[in-house]
Amino acid sequence: MFSWGAFSHATSVRSLYVIGSGASHPEIGRASEISELLRDAIWRNGIFPATPQATTQLKERLLAPHSAIQRTDCTIPQVELDRLTPPELIEALLPRFLTLNHPDISGRYKIFDRFWPSVVFNFNQDNLSDCLNAKHLQLHPHGKIIPALAHSELLNEAIRWLAISPQVGDRFKYWRPVPEHQGITSEKPYSQIKTIFPTVRYLVIIGYSFGSWGGSRDDAESFEMFMDLLRWKPTHVLVIDPSPLPLIELIKESAKLRSVDSLMCRWNILVDFLMGKRWRVPSRLKSRSLEPLTTSYLRFEDVSLAQCST
Repeated sequence: MFSWGAFSHATSVRSLYVIGSGASHPEIGRASEISELLRDAIWRNGIFPATPQATTQLKERLLAPHSAIQRTDCTIPQVELDRLTPPELIEALLPRFLTLNHPDISGRYKIFDRFWPSVVFNFNQDNLSDCLNAKHLQLHPHGKIIPALAHSELLNEAIRWLAISPQVGDRFKYWRPVPEHQGITSEKPYSQIKTIFPTVRYLVIIGYSFGSWGGSRDDAESFEMFMDLLRWKPTHVLVIDPSPLPLIELIKESAKLRSVDSLMCRWNILVDFLMGKRWRVPSRLKSRSLEPLTTSYLRFEDVSLAQCST
């Protein structure tokens, strides 16, 4: 589960990096974490309409009844608070949790400076990759949020007084955490990838589960497109994720691949580990060097996780 050789090779040739929410964690929360952040922000804002509000697909997803946890500082049931929450408040708050107002972007994507010029297909809408080296082509298939708008004082005032335009969502051109529509893979970023795919040597999937959520898959259209590409032009696949096995088995079965390599790593910890080692991409790693490298990484991960928990 620690295919350092595949990682070394992938980063020394032209590859396609598919980036998911795990690559932005913990700076940007995952969907379940964002649901609780939203509920907390809505409660702290302190203003609720007197009657139940309209629902939307986004509201149903982020404020799903099964995910509601009763607040200890409120006697009103959380489900009732969710009913009173206007959908436009969710549209105004969500971009704030999907971006950083003043991001520290020195390390997360700086590691790509050491990789061969490649293609980054970034499903995240945050601004952590704004420092990505210009030698790489970066595409945003799900759009990108403008942080200056999401964190503007004007929007802050609108939220504070619950005076939010019902059209606020139109100001943010990004794909919400809801299922993709069937025509999404005909849009420009996907068309570019279909043209580019024959030129890449590796498909590297970093912290991305194709929108897995409660047993379903939001990004089913994107998944099917990549499986079609792999069936059309089989290529090496590397999955970087702390729990890569479910996706590996799914790819092997769907794309009819015999093997898929993996690095069982959290991306933020892997980047810190490699930057600390002043990683330089060698053309080939000798097999005798792999076991000590894994041991070194696991020790580094244990220390990093211990520091995060204190």
